Amino acid sequence: MKTRIGNAVLGCVITLAAVFAFALVLLPGTAIITEAAGQYSVGFAIKEATDVYFEETGNNKVQNTATGADGKLAYLPELYRTDTLDFRFDGWFIANTDTQVTLDTVLDSDVTLVDRWTYTEFDENYKVSTVTINNPALALGTKQGEYSASVATANVDGITANSGTTFTIYKGLNKSGDPLVGDEEVEIGKNYSVATTITLKSGYKFDDQIRFYANNGLAADYKFKGNFWTTGWSTSATQVEVIINFVQSDDYYFKQQPESREFENFTEYHYFYVLNDESSDPNVVMEDLESVQLQYYNNDEWALFGPATMVVSPYQNRTIKFRLAANYEHGTIYSDPWTITWAVLNPIIDNVALGIDTPSNGSAPTYSTVTGSRFKLANTNNSVTQNGIKWTGSVSGDLEVGNATFNNSENYTVSIKLVAQDGYSFDIANIAATVNANEAEVTGTESEVTISYTFEKAAPKTYNVYFNPSLNGTGTMETAIVNEGAEYVLPECTFTPNANYTFAAWSISGELKKPGDVIVVNSNQHVFAVWQVSSTPASYGFTTQPVGGTIASGAFFTASFEVDNGINYNAVSVLEYDAETGNWNTFVGTSGYILTVIDGKIQKIGFANEIVSSKVLRLSANRDGLSVALSDTFTVNWTPSEFTKQPQGSTVVNGSTYTFTWDTTFDARFRILYWNADENDWSNCGETTGHSFSVKKDTTQSITYKIVADIPYTMANGNTNYAWEVATSQSLIVSWVENVPTEYLVVYGVGEGQGSGDFEEVEEGTEYTLDSYENIGMIAPDGKQFAYWSIRLGNAMSEETAQKQAGGKITITADTYVIAIWEDITHSHTLEAIAAKAATCAEAGNIAYWHCTDCGKYFSDENGGNELDSENLTIAALNHEWGEWTVTTPAQVGVAGEETRVCARDANHKETRPVPAIKNGIGGGAVAGIVVGSVAVLGCGGFAVFWFVVKKKTWAEFAALFKRK
Repeated sequence: MKTRIGNAVLGCVITLAAVFAFALVLLPGTAIITEAAGQYSVGFAIKEATDVYFEETGNNKVQNTATGADGKLAYLPELYRTDTLDFRFDGWFIANTDTQVTLDTVLDSDVTLVDRWTYTEFDENYKVSTVTINNPALALGTKQGEYSASVATANVDGITANSGTTFTIYKGLNKSGDPLVGDEEVEIGKNYSVATTITLKSGYKFDDQIRFYANNGLAADYKFKGNFWTTGWSTSATQVEVIINFVQSDDYYFKQQPESREFENFTEYHYFYVLNDESSDPNVVMEDLESVQLQYYNNDEWALFGPATMVVSPYQNRTIKFRLAANYEHGTIYSDPWTITWAVLNPIIDNVALGIDTPSNGSAPTYSTVTGSRFKLANTNNSVTQNGIKWTGSVSGDLEVGNATFNNSENYTVSIKLVAQDGYSFDIANIAATVNANEAEVTGTESEVTISYTFEKAAPKTYNVYFNPSLNGTGTMETAIVNEGAEYVLPECTFTPNANYTFAAWSISGELKKPGDVIVVNSNQHVFAVWQVSSTPASYGFTTQPVGGTIASGAFFTASFEVDNGINYNAVSVLEYDAETGNWNTFVGTSGYILTVIDGKIQKIGFANEIVSSKVLRLSANRDGLSVALSDTFTVNWTPSEFTKQPQGSTVVNGSTYTFTWDTTFDARFRILYWNADENDWSNCGETTGHSFSVKKDTTQSITYKIVADIPYTMANGNTNYAWEVATSQSLIVSWVENVPTEYLVVYGVGEGQGSGDFEEVEEGTEYTLDSYENIGMIAPDGKQFAYWSIRLGNAMSEETAQKQAGGKITITADTYVIAIWEDITHSHTLEAIAAKAATCAEAGNIAYWHCTDCGKYFSDENGGNELDSENLTIAALNHEWGEWTVTTPAQVGVAGEETRVCARDANHKETRPVPAIKNGIGGGAVAGIVVGSVAVLGCGGFAVFWFVVKKKTWAEFAALFKRK
């Protein structure tokens, strides 16, 4: 039975449904109110709405939504890509399907929509990167409807003709304040802004690095307009609104302007300017200056030239017009234009100075010009030279610059060709040239010279190897003289041993060597003879012998052993062999002995030595001071206990974690100590068995740390302990400071190429990836291709520090100049031989030649030295030279015959044609003669008629002749 609900109750029911079931939708037309016997009832259906979730790409943020009562979406967001121009938004698709959703799509369940894009390879020629608004000056009394102008672009014609023709005027900077309305006029002494909308032509897109300029006022804020406003650049938008500020207070201007000057070619021009930094208006803040750019006038427009200091080195007279652009947060102001002329003021070159890297073993040859030189290096033969430099050596041969290394054992000659630029000439009679400040040889003419200089091979450094007979030997051995870094083979000992001694080994800095062993000599070496007593006592009583080994100096070496159970001993000592005396003495370690007792017997002994050395040892088991058992000899080597890599301090930002690292020659437990100023001593702040430790502080402070290495050893009770302070690292300081990053300029220079280059600011310490010259906007010189980026620190004329390709990485530690270096484009032919072919009567022939399969050119020689015209390769066909026709098959009555002719050039070439058949009887047409010998015979009735000329006759002629007969 249905519940009856009156009209007064209906609204409440529906309202409650909306409150407690907000995801439910009342379907239209489903609420039914009926009246029966004065009573009312209502029935309605509800449907759960469909939730729609968006999973979008990039920086777009789309709010999730729900469908309406009809199961459709009220809107679908239009997405823009801000990272690249090469993608077109295709729309929203149901996740994991190919079903596209539109405003007409009915969604009957919760769904996730994903965006899809199509890669379009956008043509960069249709990218708008610079827009200049040709707006008029804002005159006093101007009204909103009276202010209009046109818009022009600086790079492509991508703006519609009607863009920016109407401006809206606002009070205040950056569109702050109320707009003028009606006939209100611009007042005196007020700041105003004007806004205009720029629309792209079809097929064009905005560059994500676009800049806007105004001829009057400061180009300021801008926003893209698409289907919605964006907070950043949207490369798919088609409109942009630009606001231009007019500052009536004149607080933004250049106090000091750069001056026009004339200089000698290759001279640096350093200009100075001063921006106004005071304002009478307290609301105007001048600290918002972002950058100052240098612009130059090129192709009837202003273009970016470079940073605030630039070196211009033209090879001929040149005048350039410049101006400065000061970019503020809310706009840009410009300085007055000025001109610089570089000219040939001193055209005679009488002094040339070059800088060449002195050859060092394993290094690559490089060169540099000295500041003030006025010449250009020129290539003469790219197969053996680069940048005009040819290095020669009798062993290494010709070295291409940058592709070879020096050998210290060779002489090297550098030969450099210098070409005087237009307007210059060399004073060939009096010219002086130096290489690394040393006089060099000069030959040549007024237009070009060659400078030659030879680097003599350096005499190798040598060291002496001395031999000493020690105490138990006599005699002398010749001192060896060895080149630095060379290997030396230790000789046999020729010293005379004392009585009862024999030669045992060579000792070098405490390390024992045998004759025939190889050492590397990097300093003077003293080699001592080690002797042993000929009657060394034999071992006895040890059933398990101790084994030697290697350990860090200062650490305990543990030797394990077993003595015969029948031998009663209560002590164990270590004996050391004295090579100089041949005696066995008690080993005195730096930390004494540690004995380990197992089952009532001493079976391990530990001993240490802080001195780096090699010891020949043996163990003695003693009873009441007398030796009752003697082991075999064994050798223990104590190696340096040191930090091979020291930990380094640093300065980091407050709240950051800093990790310092180290390496050692041994494994250990490491204690990290810090200097406790309150206790005036070192305190422990951590331990690790690894080789790194991290520290973090949230406040500004500096702390000194050091690392102590402890090596484990076994104690008498069998427990493990550590030898304290086997090695200690250097101290390091970690400082936590406020974050004030240092930024440096990375400047791209075009070198001999074309274009304006580029620059950007990069934080100190950044690992910077070099761009390609195409992305920078450079154009290669005619006949040249990109070789490498020349990296220079400080300014463009600094000494080159590295050569890098695009994609290479550099760490930024100072202002860095990245100069493009170009090289001639060379082509290596791939030649195939084409054999000669004789022409025939019907076919053309050709001469023998060589064809490059890469470039398509033709040559007469296999080296590609003599190029041929393709029209001169072909030999025309000879054509047939026909003889007379000869009957080869005589014609018969009713059967055609055949006659043939033959080509005189080739008997295989023949041509035939038919001979008409002989008719039966005489017709009314022409009569053909039949050749028999030398007369023509015609059969007619019973008469024989002779005709002596074989030719066609008419019947009338024949009848007339017959009558005469």
